[in-house]
Amino acid sequence: MSKSKQMFTEERERSQDQDSHFDAEYRYEQWMSQLKEKQNHNSNSAVEILNDVFKSYGEIFGTKTKVK
Repeated sequence: MSKSKQMFTEERERSQDQDSHFDAEYRYEQWMSQLKEKQNHNSNSAVEILNDVFKSYGEIFGTKTKVK
């Protein structure tokens, strides 16, 4: 095989590897964006989460009145 043919073949293979890598990255990003979108629809709002956090904090660290 001539040197130029060999170089052409190597370059084409390298290009195909890059294309498949970019395709994989694109599919991954699409999948992650769909996953994030699904999570946003099924999750509680930030206000509800903070209310739960503060309620739990108050139950754990709140002052307790002692009955004498």
